Amino acid sequence: FFDGRENARRLHSEVAAHYGLPVVDTALFFEQAMERGEHAACELSTDFLHPTDLGHGYIAQMLCELFAAAKERFESDEKSFEKSCLSAPLTACGFENGVMYDCTNCEPGLSGFAADGRVGLPLSDAFQKGWTGARCGDSISFEFKAKKLFVQWRRTVSRPAPYAEVRVDGENVAELDGAFEEDWGDFSCMTLVFEAKSAEAHTVTVKVVQACEAVPFMVMSFITFG
Repeated sequence: FFDGRENARRLHSEVAAHYGLPVVDTALFFEQAMERGEHAACELSTDFLHPTDLGHGYIAQMLCELFAAAKERFESDEKSFEKSCLSAPLTACGFENGVMYDCTNCEPGLSGFAADGRVGLPLSDAFQKGWTGARCGDSISFEFKAKKLFVQWRRTVSRPAPYAEVRVDGENVAELDGAFEEDWGDFSCMTLVFEAKSAEAHTVTVKVVQACEAVPFMVMSFITFG
């Protein structure tokens, strides 16, 4: 936070040091800039969390300097950039071997839901390549074999908003309220709906229980781990 409440520098630094990763310490840069009186916190972030255009500009500049230095090292010693083995995991990791399934790489069972067939959309459009259901009772079913399953779905600022339920092997495991209470725009939400110690075959079903034809319920992807 730009008002000094907290930052994740210590945690990120531990991970970076363990795996030998380069670091751009944005927290230190912004703290020193504010201490020198060059910028007020409100100039760098209007909500003390997300950078303004000015803040993003500084971050981009730091990244460009990092890449330029890496390019110079590569040109002088190409062998030093050969891929090396990763260090042993710093912590127990439950998010290895993740796979994101959307309408481009899987064909779930659709009952009323429709795949997003739009093409040529900009990368800035986060809400694409998924499936939408506009009527009450519409459902989408996905078979998976994993230790963890997330449903990525859209929450919307529009009203009324749709509502869905999630069942895994027929058991109700989550309720997904499509109404997003913030005012900055629709939200790409990830919800953990299944977790187990071993990877076995299961079926997840997302069913619309409160419909809104103007703003259909959107499943953006299914994400598995393990």
